[in-house]
Parts: sequence; C-alpha cells; structure tokens
Amino acid sequence: MRQAPKRLKTAMSTEDDGDAIQQKGRSVDLSAEGLQKQVRKGRLRIRFAGLPVLPSIVGSLKGLTNLNLESNQLRSLPPEICHLTQLNHLVLRRNLFQDVPLCITQLPDLEFLDFHKNNVSVVCPELGGLANLKHLDFTGNSINFLPPELGSLTCTCFLSM
Repeated sequence: MRQAPKRLKTAMSTEDDGDAIQQKGRSVDLSAEGLQKQVRKGRLRIRFAGLPVLPSIVGSLKGLTNLNLESNQLRSLPPEICHLTQLNHLVLRRNLFQDVPLCITQLPDLEFLDFHKNNVSVVCPELGGLANLKHLDFTGNSINFLPPELGSLTCTCFLSM
C-alpha cells in the first residue's frame, strides 16, 4: 500500500507547508495533531484535495462520527479505519475505488455510505452485515450484480445504483 503524502501540491497551491495539502485553496494539515484540529463536532472533511492515500492516523481520531472524503483520488482506505467504531456517516463519492474496502464492513454504527461516481463493479457481500445501514449509494458505478446478503439490510431506506 502506498504511503500517505505529508504534503500534496495541487493546482491551487505551490507552497510547501510541511504536512499540509491544499483543499479548495486552504491548507489541510495531515499530521495527527492537524487532523484532530480539523475535527469539528465529530466531523472531518477532506474534500476536493486530490488526496491519493488517506493517512492511517485517521483511524486514531476518537469520537469521529462523520468522515467526508469526496472528490479525491483514493483507491483504498487504511485498515485502521475499522477503529472508528462511532463512525456513522462515510462519504467516498468521486474517488477511484474499484471495490468496497472490507474495513468498512467492520463499522458497526455506519448508517450512511456514499460511493457515488467511483469505479466499483463488485459489491462485497459483507456489507449485508451492517445492520444500521440506512443509506447506500452506488450511483454512477458499473455494478451489474448485488449479493443476496444485502437483502438482510432491513434498516436500509435508500439504495441507489
């Protein structure tokens, strides 16, 4: 697995500021302290940053309930994500995922999962074990088959493909 960059230069910035990346023209610090400071009311948003790898330190952000990683270049998630046991809202739309990372299936409180406009072609049957999942969005992917295990998602109110 590739390592997360300490900094990422985007079209919006040519500055070198240590562990920071640019997100819509503002700096995002990817160090443990910097990420903890970004968390507001249990929410962390790293959107439109062109991030190719999520730092594994994200898995140590206690109390995180909402993680929005929209419009980056992510293809995978670090396994440490499974330590975010209070996470209930995960947005991964507009990235480069080809499959659903299995670590997501270990998030017992997950209610909202958004994979809109990725490259997902196969949905893992283990998603059927997420008993609290209410919103599941795979719109804009090339999925031809849903595993029968998803039928056990009795709480799901919204499924979009």
